[in-house]
Amino acid sequence: MEPIDRRQLGARIRRAREHKGISQYELGRHFSWDPLTVSRIEAGARELKISEIARLAEYLKVPVGYFLPEWFEEPAKESPATTTSSPQQAQPQSPTASIGRLVSLIVVAVVVVVAAVFVLRMVQAGSAPPPGQGESYEEWLRAIARPVMIHRVSPAIVRVMDCMEAKDTECLCNPSIVPDRAEFLAEVKEHKAQVPANLGSLHTSLEDAVEKYQRLRVNVRGFCDRGASVAGLDSLDNEVQRAAKARDKAIINLLPYE
Repeated sequence: MEPIDRRQLGARIRRAREHKGISQYELGRHFSWDPLTVSRIEAGARELKISEIARLAEYLKVPVGYFLPEWFEEPAKESPATTTSSPQQAQPQSPTASIGRLVSLIVVAVVVVVAAVFVLRMVQAGSAPPPGQGESYEEWLRAIARPVMIHRVSPAIVRVMDCMEAKDTECLCNPSIVPDRAEFLAEVKEHKAQVPANLGSLHTSLEDAVEKYQRLRVNVRGFCDRGASVAGLDSLDNEVQRAAKARDKAIINLLPYE
């Protein structure tokens, strides 16, 4: 049985993912891997179990043999020149080698069947591995939480403050000003069970910041639904200040995870 070429496997996973139009983030979410783990897999830096390869093949709709060609491809046949050059050179294949190849193929087939049954049972039971399983909480902070806070949540709060300062209600009521981050908030709550004891206050500040951001979003939507009068802007000021203060605290706590 040939060893798995991790670099070739990673490259094939990346090609299959891109062919399906799936991002690294989406792939990671499905398998409870963070983007850093997906990048390491595609770079050949992280070893995959046979069961994981089978699950990837199922999700990306490709045969398992696409990821493991060295296990499933037939050995190259001898060229006509080799077989006809000399009768004395043509030697029958060793029975031991044939039996060994057959045993290897049977082992691979059994492993693939077991992996497929495992995946099927998971789907039927509606179960999934816990978020971030096999990866540290700190890796999640570095790969997901900090980038979302700095590049998604914080700029939205700044845009709201700019619109309010300019007393521009049309700007404030633009649906793209405060995007919904409910999915990220749910992810933060899911990771709560993984928080190490020494990072409890950090996670609390992160959860508080995203909750206040979501509350600000609700209040902005309500302000716009009520007619978005300039006189009503003062009613939003407290929510904006609370969201900004919570954001600053969370980002300061996340600074070590650049």
